[in-house]
Amino acid sequence: MVLQGTPKAVTPPAQTGTSPTSARIVTPATPGASSTSRPVAHAATSTPPAAAQPAHSEPEVMWADWALVAVTAVLAMYTYKLFAATRDLVRDAKGSADSQARLMAEQQRVMQLQADAATHSAAILQTQAGAMQSIADAVARSAQAALEAVAVAKLQGEVATRHLIANNPPVLTLRDVDLEELETKDVIRYSIANVGTTTATIVELSADDFWTGINRPFPKRIDYVANGDIAAGTRLEPGGTIECTHRYRSDYSALQGIRERKDMPEASLFFTARIVFDDDNKTRHVAYPIQRYDPATDRYVPVRSSDFET
Repeated sequence: MVLQGTPKAVTPPAQTGTSPTSARIVTPATPGASSTSRPVAHAATSTPPAAAQPAHSEPEVMWADWALVAVTAVLAMYTYKLFAATRDLVRDAKGSADSQARLMAEQQRVMQLQADAATHSAAILQTQAGAMQSIADAVARSAQAALEAVAVAKLQGEVATRHLIANNPPVLTLRDVDLEELETKDVIRYSIANVGTTTATIVELSADDFWTGINRPFPKRIDYVANGDIAAGTRLEPGGTIECTHRYRSDYSALQGIRERKDMPEASLFFTARIVFDDDNKTRHVAYPIQRYDPATDRYVPVRSSDFET
C-alpha cells in the first residue's frame, strides 16, 4: 500500500535553553478506507523540557561560599594537625633513633672500658701472680736456707756433743757394797753409779770377790761372774745408779777371821766388777772398779790401783 501525499516538515520551535522537541509526522489517510481502520504513524518524541529553574539569589551564593571556606578551613586545620602529629612522630622517631644511637655508643664505650678494665685486671693479676711466684720462690729459698741452717746447726751441735762426750766420757764405778745379807743369803749387794757428765749404755756387767794376804799382789786372773740383774742396753744417766747383787764366792771363814782380828789385818778381802759400756759417740769403754773390806769400819772402801780403775 502506498501512502499518498508528501509529509510536511515541522519547523522546530525556538530554543530556550531546553532540549529541542522532535517533529511529529502524520500519515495521510488512504482513499476508500474507513477512518477507524487507518493506521496513524506518530514520530517518537523526547521528554518535554523541564520548567525553567529560577536563578539563585546573591545571599545564598555567599553563604555557600562561606560554608565551603569553613569546611576548607576545618580540613586545613585537621590536615595541619595530621602534619604536626606526623612531624612529631618523625621527630620522636629521629630523637629515639638518636637516643638509641647515643645509648649504643655509650654501651660500646662502657663495654670498651670494661674490656680495658678486664685487660688491666688481667695484667694486674699476672703481675700479682709473678710477684706471688717470686715470693714463693723467695720463701722456698728461705726455707731451704733455714733447713740448711738447721742442718748446719744440728751438725755443729752433734760435733759439739761428740767433742763434749769425747772430752767428758761417762765414768762408772762401784757404790754401796753391803754385807748385811752375806750371812743369811751369801749375797753381796752393790750399786753401779755414773759419776761422769755424759750418759753410758751398759753392754756387759760382771763381778767377783777374792781374798789375798797382806802385801801380796792381786791375782793375775779374776774370774768375773756375769750379772743377770742388768740387761744389755741399759742406759745410765749422769748421777744415776743401778742396784745389783753378787753371790759371794770366797771363804766365809776368812771374812769372819778378818772381822774378829780387826787389829791384825794380815789378810784382805776385795770386791771388783767389770763394766763394759758405750758412750753416746758409740765409743766402747771398760771399767774395773775395785773395793777392799775395811775391818775398822766393817765396810768396803775404794782402792786406788794402777791395775784397776776406780
